[in-house]
Amino acid sequence: MKLTLGAWLLALLVAFVGVGSGFAGNDGVAAGQAVPAGRSTFAANLAAQVSEIANSPMISRAKKEKRISTAVRVAVVAATAYKQDADEVLGIAIELSGAAARAAPHFTDVIAKAASFVPAVIRIDGASGQIRTASFAAAKAPMRERKVTPPAGAYAETPLPSPMPAEVPAGQNAPVGTSVADETMQSAAADNPTSPEISSAPSAGRSFSQIHNASFHLTAQVGARYDDNIFQSETDKVADTMVWIAPGAEFRFGQSSLAHGSVVYQEAFQRYLQNSVANASLGTGNADFGYDDGRVAVAGGASLQQLYQTNVDALALGIRELTRSDVFGLNGSVESQLGVKLSAKAGADFRRTDYKTAGLVGNQYTDLPLKLYFKATPKVDLSTGITYGIETPQGGGPRGKDWYYNVGARGSFTPKLSGEFSVGYQTRAVGTNPQEKLLGFDGTFSYELTPKTSSALVLSRDFRASALGESLKDSRYSFTLSTDVTPRWQLGASVTYRDLDYGAAVFTTANPPLSLHRRDKGLETGLFTSFNYSDWLTATANYAFRNNHSTLSEVDFSDNILSLMLGFRY
Repeated sequence: MKLTLGAWLLALLVAFVGVGSGFAGNDGVAAGQAVPAGRSTFAANLAAQVSEIANSPMISRAKKEKRISTAVRVAVVAATAYKQDADEVLGIAIELSGAAARAAPHFTDVIAKAASFVPAVIRIDGASGQIRTASFAAAKAPMRERKVTPPAGAYAETPLPSPMPAEVPAGQNAPVGTSVADETMQSAAADNPTSPEISSAPSAGRSFSQIHNASFHLTAQVGARYDDNIFQSETDKVADTMVWIAPGAEFRFGQSSLAHGSVVYQEAFQRYLQNSVANASLGTGNADFGYDDGRVAVAGGASLQQLYQTNVDALALGIRELTRSDVFGLNGSVESQLGVKLSAKAGADFRRTDYKTAGLVGNQYTDLPLKLYFKATPKVDLSTGITYGIETPQGGGPRGKDWYYNVGARGSFTPKLSGEFSVGYQTRAVGTNPQEKLLGFDGTFSYELTPKTSSALVLSRDFRASALGESLKDSRYSFTLSTDVTPRWQLGASVTYRDLDYGAAVFTTANPPLSLHRRDKGLETGLFTSFNYSDWLTATANYAFRNNHSTLSEVDFSDNILSLMLGFRY
């Protein structure tokens, strides 16, 4: 935030002193006037700002993209103010975008787009292509040094930790890898309720070991979580408080390169104070890798979650206990430009769920998506695609085959609204059972209400399998609102609605555990606040209320959860 504000103040100051004299060294300067800044000054200042944002381990990638884009736009607007010559304006934009790209090569696409859409530049024919070409050429020769000293009196911006995750059924699809949308919607993702969340954006920061283009940190979380209905029963509720300590470590590389990635791991040691549940040790980790040179984009990730939670699917069998499960995932994708306006993306997603409780059916699922993107406008791509999925249950049951034919779009739909979505026709066939059909969709949107307040919306409707081997139609809708009250305080709220339509137990060779059709509708609301005490210590408080209503009365429940957490990073 301080960088954005500083950039705006710089723009206003330069615009004021540049009236009648211009910004280039060739322009005349009236007697008594201060000599205006030249291109090199603007380029150096912009490179320093962009480098500080890009290399900060305390800001999520989504926020980095937003802040870098703003800094580039402001700098180009200021440097081209009162310029009439198109060649001069374009030359300034190319020089500034090149300096920014050298400072942060893996944000080159964001930088090129920001410079191209400055009003003085967008009117020039062919400017966008020239800026993009020059920016990616500059990115191949990144600066060697990126040490930036903040202005006197400026505070070091610190991150805001994710709120404590809400409990989700162990059979639910677990998130695999990380992305911009993942960082935006950490509070709405499916997470482990009894072990602290590992966010791709660190919760606080002091460098334990900082080397060129890489960093290593030790982390730890200490917290307490009170749940007034840990077994999710409408009668005979059991309340308990779980405390935990979770040491961990993270390694990040390629912070100023086209290729970048990270490895993060935490081991949570937890204990229930009323001894209603046995103590447990749970590991959570993820790794990601990315490369993007403007023509080819490669992304990959891996994740491991060890869960210890009540399984909502199994409530119908009267299993009211915390069950252990392991969820492992791998994903990867490659996107390549096929032409000026056409690109193709192919990927593979793998997820495996293993239950440690007898009677629950684990599974592994593989998705093979293929999409074509067409650049409809400089900021929006239209898409069409097909996804083939294979659901394989453990225990010898029949396999399921899914197809998803979809159309969609991605990009910045308005100056404040961005995201990606798809909608289409979905089918599932399991063994000799009748084929199921579904109107499927998937979308993630973010909207900036004010410079300090943002919102996010996640929508999905898909097939999946329950822990009892049933085929599910899973619909979820989540909305999150967060605001930076001060540079150190953040407040937020979220609401999630889900609709689970349970079908036949087609993924198991055993007799179906239930002959009744089941449908669950659940609502979860939450409030959270975060405080950054320093660059190495943060605190988070989170409250959540959950309510589940089902066609099976024994599955109805509601509970209240209060979580407090301290996060350390060295």
